[in-house]
Amino acid sequence: MATNQRPDEDVLIPGLWDGDDRVFQQIIKDFLQPLRYYAWTFVKIKEVAEEIAYDAFVKLWQERSRFQSDLQVKRFLYVVTKNKCLDHLKSADTRFRQVLDDTVEIPIADIDLEAKVIQTELMQAIYTEINNLPHKQATVFRLSYLEGMSVEEISIQLGISINAVYLNKSLAGKTLQRIFKDKGDWLYVLFLLQFGDF
Repeated sequence: MATNQRPDEDVLIPGLWDGDDRVFQQIIKDFLQPLRYYAWTFVKIKEVAEEIAYDAFVKLWQERSRFQSDLQVKRFLYVVTKNKCLDHLKSADTRFRQVLDDTVEIPIADIDLEAKVIQTELMQAIYTEINNLPHKQATVFRLSYLEGMSVEEISIQLGISINAVYLNKSLAGKTLQRIFKDKGDWLYVLFLLQFGDF
């Protein structure tokens, strides 16, 4: 969805009501990556997070006639994703079930959902900027910060020296820091909290 769109411009709703496949594909394109990341923050398994995100889209399609605004669609997708993650964690195994049951008894504040949504949107912005980096810097950054690989593992996988990994990691980090600092103080602070100092 366009970020410069006014809240009253609900361009997706008529097409969604009509079952327009192009509109539905646009919604998937806009929200798949953020929802996958959001689900991953709960379940920590990429494949499960992706399945949960797609399940949220299926539920949206099934209930498409009930929405009155694009914002309702966005909120619905995040709430369904969160609920499906909690269901998955509850049923995953006995060890997690007890921890989750203790947690679920405490009301989950809306502020927690908002914080996760903000973090998810930050990650979407970061993914967008990573795609604009030089190929090697982008690859090293992804492997290091998003995949959690060590410098040695990256060196072996990419067939480059450890020094080259450090250099590309540093250049990518500094470029992203500058970009997010230029975008605004709050984004810069969130970026630093997420990835630390380079």
